[in-house]
Amino acid sequence: MRTLADWLHVPIDWLRFGGDEDGSVPSVDGPVFKSAELKMISDLQLLDEHHQMMVREFIRILLHANGRKRANGKTADEMPTAEIAMR
Repeated sequence: MRTLADWLHVPIDWLRFGGDEDGSVPSVDGPVFKSAELKMISDLQLLDEHHQMMVREFIRILLHANGRKRANGKTADEMPTAEIAMR
């Protein structure tokens, strides 16, 4: 049931008990991932720690090259690798 709730982007309680009388679906807090992104995360978890760190560093380099800003307003080069790893 939890997996279905994640796929549908609805709270698990909504699946169990339904929504309000108006039929609205409450929003789920947190990020919404596409199935390809979930597969990538799953694949990353299969790697050993050294290779996971290599992937995180590569992502940091790509973010820096693109000049993208993170949600907290810091650019990739302003973020320590450990902070990127935690995201």
